[in-house]
Amino acid sequence: MTAAGSNNTSSQASKGGAANRRYWIIGILAVLVLGLFLLVGAPASNRIDTGSTWGKAPDGYGAWYAYMEAQGAPIQRWQRPISELVEQDEEGSDQIPATVIRVIPPVMAGRGASVWQAGLTDWLERGDRLIVLTQEGSITAANFSTQLDSKVGKVTVETRRRYKLSDRDLAPYDREGQEISFEPSSINPAVQGSELLADDYGAVVWRAVEQPNIILSTTPFIAANAYQDEPGNFAFLADLARESEGPIWVDEYLHGYKDRDVVVEEVAGTWLGYLAKTPLMLAAAQLGVILLVVLVAQNRRVGLRRSLSTPQVNNSEAYIKALAGVLHKANNQDFLVETLTQAEQKSLQRALGLGDVAVSFEALQVAWQQGTGRSVEELAVLQARPRSESALQTWLRQLQSLSVKASQRASQRASQRASQRASTPAAERADKR
Repeated sequence: MTAAGSNNTSSQASKGGAANRRYWIIGILAVLVLGLFLLVGAPASNRIDTGSTWGKAPDGYGAWYAYMEAQGAPIQRWQRPISELVEQDEEGSDQIPATVIRVIPPVMAGRGASVWQAGLTDWLERGDRLIVLTQEGSITAANFSTQLDSKVGKVTVETRRRYKLSDRDLAPYDREGQEISFEPSSINPAVQGSELLADDYGAVVWRAVEQPNIILSTTPFIAANAYQDEPGNFAFLADLARESEGPIWVDEYLHGYKDRDVVVEEVAGTWLGYLAKTPLMLAAAQLGVILLVVLVAQNRRVGLRRSLSTPQVNNSEAYIKALAGVLHKANNQDFLVETLTQAEQKSLQRALGLGDVAVSFEALQVAWQQGTGRSVEELAVLQARPRSESALQTWLRQLQSLSVKASQRASQRASQRASQRASTPAAERADKR
């Protein structure tokens, strides 16, 4: 008993250890998946949608766009290459000059203002206007957050960048991307007159002297959502945009927003083209997460999981087994022999037609001999008292055979009587009646 108990204990301990290891593995995998999602889905600092009119974040321009629509301004989003806008204006050359607003995300600001003016020279010379909100100028000693006066009220500015007279008022880079150096005498002193929003440290928003149809800034967040409660920010940019009565286009293409036909054309209209332009690391990470989820969900080492059926409890059988176990442990065979003898004697009496009332052993012998025609010595098993386990099993088989023999003999006698009655002529039966 002690060895068996120790084996059961060790087996349960091993099963418990395996279950704990599985839980640890599942927990580690869950942490890894969560870390991967946090790594892939974490907000990026190089977002190109900063400054988009679709953006609802503090650095977006969604509130200012809604403000312009409420003012009835002819403002629209341009979600195609800027070259198509130039071609469209060339086809309708008699149209009112248009205004294009380009809010440059900080991640793109290092390219220089000339990049955002490229290809627009002829378009600007026809009278169209370009407003580029970017990070031009150099860092000064100005306070980071200041309120500057304008004709529409106080404008809140949060930047230390200012455009000084020593800076060039137009593109500081040539077509090859090389910085252009200028002598101090080449700087146009009229730049002070082109300042639209400035303080003692320099201009925050100014009009380019060499091309008055270009307006530049030192911050892309003049009218961002974060300043919608400020008194003059939205009105200041709106006033600049409405200097011309023509349409106002906000360039959303540079923020990654494109019309459907443009997207189809750029990816060659096929899924293969889309997949070819999908970053391999991102695709591999997505595939890895999917495979990990499938492996965890389909972890069936011994086949599919099957629900266990609830066994039906047989109370009588459970009682008998429990009583047998108690008698076996108590080594009390006399009670078992006496109980089984009484039960089998009643069954034998019913088979011999004596009923359930107990009769004497002599009367049972007579009925046995008359009913079965067998020797009464076979009934000696009813008075036997086996001691060993093997003798008990032999005795039990002999005891149960008595009722079977009596029942078989009774069935034979009933069949014989039925056959005799069937063979008796009908006329003889009538005479007897």
